[in-house]
Amino acid sequence: MFTKLGLRNFKAWRGTHEARLRPITLVLGVNSAGKTSLLQPLLLLQQTAASPDRRSALDLGGQPGARLHFGTMIDVLSGHDPSQTLAFELGFVPTVQAGRGVDAGAGVGVEAGNGAGGGAAGEVERAGQDESLFRAAYGATEDGGAVVLCAGFTTKGKTYEVERVTDEAYALTAPPLSGGAPAVVSPDFAPERSIAFSPEALAALGAEGAVVRDAALALRNELSAVAYLGPLREFPARSHAWQGHAPERLGSKGEFAVQALLAEALLMGAEGGASAEQAVRGEGEVLRSALLEQVSRWLVVMGVADGLELVPQGASGSYAVVVVRGKERANLADVGFGVSQVLPILVLAHVVPRGATILLEQPEIHLHPLAQSALANLLVEVSLSRGVQFLVETHSEHLFRRLQSLLAEAAIQPDQCALHVVTHDGEGAALHPLEVDAYGRVTRWPARLFGDAVGEAERQLRWMVRRKQEERGRG
Repeated sequence: MFTKLGLRNFKAWRGTHEARLRPITLVLGVNSAGKTSLLQPLLLLQQTAASPDRRSALDLGGQPGARLHFGTMIDVLSGHDPSQTLAFELGFVPTVQAGRGVDAGAGVGVEAGNGAGGGAAGEVERAGQDESLFRAAYGATEDGGAVVLCAGFTTKGKTYEVERVTDEAYALTAPPLSGGAPAVVSPDFAPERSIAFSPEALAALGAEGAVVRDAALALRNELSAVAYLGPLREFPARSHAWQGHAPERLGSKGEFAVQALLAEALLMGAEGGASAEQAVRGEGEVLRSALLEQVSRWLVVMGVADGLELVPQGASGSYAVVVVRGKERANLADVGFGVSQVLPILVLAHVVPRGATILLEQPEIHLHPLAQSALANLLVEVSLSRGVQFLVETHSEHLFRRLQSLLAEAAIQPDQCALHVVTHDGEGAALHPLEVDAYGRVTRWPARLFGDAVGEAERQLRWMVRRKQEERGRG
């Protein structure tokens, strides 16, 4: 789990800023204030950590296969000023096992007991684990690329760092090398993919090299388990051809969400000794699975459907997603956008590894206020039962208000939530943490965060009184 995110001179964030992150973190604010770019360093570092080039400082995209394209280093620097230094800091507590990231072939599947009332019994244990800190600073090269100026970890109470001292060499600073001895400098100490020390630097640390190696591996695992769902989801299709394998990820638009549903229904049953044909049962030959039941349950809670079915379309190997509403059954492509837009969120929440991090942009899109409110219940239940961390950029007052209610009900505690408001003064973005007590009350409420419902009611009443007075005067 990520506990802190610091950034300096990244896009709209001129200067140094720091955000605390919790199991549920909401980022609120008006359009174009800088909300999206606040969380993008996680995606940039994830892409860099997965880069095939171990000498890559920052993988900004632009190459075939890249998931995100950030442009050049000049594009991501505040004010596009190449003289600025870009810097990131991540606090994290290891919660994800090696190789279990959503982009590491974790596959799909939902554990038993993760439904209603799953509660703290399935909660990922974080107590007793020490927080580690990763820091890195970058400069721009003449061709618009990036170079690591310094990088390192603070872990187990000690700090280990490499710093660029010439165009070719890095100095290594660490407790085993302290005591007034000259810094150890070598061109072989250049960090790998920003987050890892080179084998030569680890060897120079002696026995403590294992401490840094373990910290870098833990950070890599946490980054690999960041699942991102953007603000625009895939347009609903009328049929879906079964690809024969579980998707490694759902995609930034949720384009592989239905494939994940099919995989859980067709492959998980086969792994348990049943054939794919045996997984198809019931009236209308609809597929059944625990994941599909979880998704259907949340559609009911949100009030957008009574269930979801996967129906084979003849012998073609294709399946239709059918939305059930009362006695009516309709193809997903023939109903309102709400179901198709929330479907990837529901699937993703239950297929990511336990302890993973989900980054959501505008989960409320195309949803009725009642369904937007229920999103808060989803975040709380999945966070508590599966240890999943949610970092959510949202405009939804309904989601926020329901989270306040859940705090008042003690369904979740204040230290499990972080609420941030982003503003922009024309010069750059600024971060304003909201202080929330155990009853969900917010102190120092920022102006113009949401619509002024009370003010609108007062204006309506005031004009009603004025107009009635005028009508009586004319009579």
